[in-house]
Amino acid sequence: MRDCYHAIMKQVTLRLPEDLVDQLKAAAAASGKSLNGWVTVVLGAAVDPDLEGDETERLRARLRRAGLLAEEPGRRVRRPDQAAVERARAEAGRGRSLSDFVSEGRG
Repeated sequence: MRDCYHAIMKQVTLRLPEDLVDQLKAAAAASGKSLNGWVTVVLGAAVDPDLEGDETERLRARLRRAGLLAEEPGRRVRRPDQAAVERARAEAGRGRSLSDFVSEGRG
């Protein structure tokens, strides 16, 4: 099992200021994650354009302001605002049912 784990996981050693480590530990604890788990999520959010969600978007905004966000040019898609999503959900249930279309095709 150990060999399999190390085949897909890499270990990185970082030198960080002590106060930054304390801040990272506090942020991880506040989110209910281990330090390793939290840092993995943060670093993943910095480089993975497919991640989405409010917490991730706030993190990306901070990384972008710091000039640390790795983005692929032209790949970024703007998410619709929440009101537009709610309107679309409300409209989605008002059309004809799929079973009506299937029944018509068989008749």
